Amino acid sequence: MIQTSNNVNSDDEIDIKQIIKQLIKWKTLIILLTVVLALTGYLVAKVKYKPTYQASGTFMSKPNANASTGTAISSSDIIMSQQLANTFKVVLLSKNMLDIISTEINNEEDSKFIKEAITIDVVKSSQIMKITATTMNPDLSARIVNAILTKAPGIINEKIKMGSMMSLNNARVPNSPVKDTDRTLFPVIGAIMGFLISAGIALVAEMFSKTVKSPYDIKNLLGQDLLGTVPSFEELKANVGKKKPPFVIFKTANFAYIEAYKSIRTKIENLKANRHYKTFLITSTKENEGKTTVAINIATVLAQKGNKVLFIDGDLRKSYITKLLGIPLDEANSIINVIKGTVEITSAIKLINPFGFYVLLSLSFSEDASEILASDEMANLLIQLRETYDYIIIDTPPASIISDAMVLSEISDAIIYVVRENHSAIELINQTIGEFTDSKALLAGCILNDSRYTDSVFNTKKYYKGYGK
Repeated sequence: MIQTSNNVNSDDEIDIKQIIKQLIKWKTLIILLTVVLALTGYLVAKVKYKPTYQASGTFMSKPNANASTGTAISSSDIIMSQQLANTFKVVLLSKNMLDIISTEINNEEDSKFIKEAITIDVVKSSQIMKITATTMNPDLSARIVNAILTKAPGIINEKIKMGSMMSLNNARVPNSPVKDTDRTLFPVIGAIMGFLISAGIALVAEMFSKTVKSPYDIKNLLGQDLLGTVPSFEELKANVGKKKPPFVIFKTANFAYIEAYKSIRTKIENLKANRHYKTFLITSTKENEGKTTVAINIATVLAQKGNKVLFIDGDLRKSYITKLLGIPLDEANSIINVIKGTVEITSAIKLINPFGFYVLLSLSFSEDASEILASDEMANLLIQLRETYDYIIIDTPPASIISDAMVLSEISDAIIYVVRENHSAIELINQTIGEFTDSKALLAGCILNDSRYTDSVFNTKKYYKGYGK
């Protein structure tokens, strides 16, 4: 029986990791705008702030029956007292009462001001009423409350026969202003607005950015064949807190990641079988596209099938392959010295375990790198190495920055072009690839690297999620 998946809409789910990755690219703008609006909120609160002072006093309301008899207060009395308190509250806020209070404070403020200044709260499950006055004058706040405490009981006891009111605590002149909550609230609101605005700008900019976002873009926007799509694999760690490059030999490499390189290996093997290609140059448009990691993984999966593979470090200016592979520095046995004839090729080439391939390193910085790579000695060296190795993988500097890749493409069988998702501008990629094609170099195809694309056709990560375990 065919079983259908419950995750029918899984391809339509929002990729939170991709959104976070895009926001990280714009972290400077996000941090800057968040801080600016938070500071703006603080300054607005500071300018807007006017110190206010609160004074408060309390009343107690009770039914007249208990007032005359002095009997113990029952729960029904408390309920009646609370009902009376609500009635008293209406009376206290009436215009006649407020006019009396205004007269009591020598008409310093009118009834409308007093109504806005005072709040009356009935304490839950009690007979207590709390009256608070808030003004910019601490003495005035206290006088308004005390005026109410003085005048209100007599008037209410006279007007309302069912109950009485009695003052409990008079108001004191406050010594300090009310805490300014806006100084905390406004910066928080500003920071939230800054983050949301900047994040929105970042996501819209990413949406309309002219970079490669999917495997389809390789064909439609670059006009190139797709050799493979390598899913993002950022979680590899050798030890706690120490990250290692995402190599397929690590046990933590997931199945989809490894299968992506095996698929690329098959296409490279077909190129060798059909066209006799053995020497492949690996390059990219800009730095940080992952081309060196891709080159190492390609060499690894080729070696895993029993092929004799040589990895040549073709970056004579900024090599860090020794650090990636954990190889001790050996300046004497570099490719530069081999080309110059000061070192035998057999001494310079080393087998790297557990990767299973051989390496010819470039350890010395050379200002005349292009001249060395374009020399007859380099061309003759590759001819000699082709007789010994099944595959030769040459890692080169970014093609849009340095001409070394262009120079080496003339003595290589084919170019494998690494394109990192959402990284280099399509216009720059096409311009760089065009320089290769203008020089008659053969481009075998592109590898979309660090991809989080979730289309069902290309999404091997989801397909292999539970497969092969």
